Amino acid sequence: MASYYKIVDGEVKASMVCDADHLANSFKDTSPGDWVTSPRNGTKASIGGTYDKAKDKFIDVQPYPSWVLDSNDVWQCPSDKPHPGKKNYLWDETVGNWTKIGDDYPDE
Repeated sequence: MASYYKIVDGEVKASMVCDADHLANSFKDTSPGDWVTSPRNGTKASIGGTYDKAKDKFIDVQPYPSWVLDSNDVWQCPSDKPHPGKKNYLWDETVGNWTKIGDDYPDE
């Protein structure tokens, strides 16, 4: 069994798990697009994300409009997260910065 993803104009539209024989011989899909399997590089697909055919790589959905894709195809926010080890900050797109959402976690 393998995971397959329906790609339409570079966007991941659907997913399914089946064996290659089912996909090749039993499954009928006449809608536009192509089915691709998980790339060997281990990137994971997400519905609404994209597939770069030249790199054979899935790219996550852009989390916020202000975030940009880096050279490794990872979305980066415009400013560094304060206290990176502490998980009590969320990105607030309306102010374009990190917002504290509670008390600090104790240092480990």
